[in-house]
Amino acid sequence: GFSGWAQSKKFSFGRRADYSITMSDHCDFNELVDMVVQSGAEQVYTIHGFVDEFAAHLNKMGINAQPLVKNSLDNFT
Repeated sequence: GFSGWAQSKKFSFGRRADYSITMSDHCDFNELVDMVVQSGAEQVYTIHGFVDEFAAHLNKMGINAQPLVKNSLDNFT
């Protein structure tokens, strides 16, 4: 996940993330979109806030995105 908290080794473990990027997560909508585009991510899982709307916007841009439900990948194939 993206967060300033990613500086702590416990952050990724606690969120069950494979990889965390140390960065402020206080971006506005356009900054979040720019971040996704610049990352070149092939798949995006949205968490916290307007997850459905943000994923839908990214999908309209041609970026595979979907909300991450209950911080679990169990429902995804």
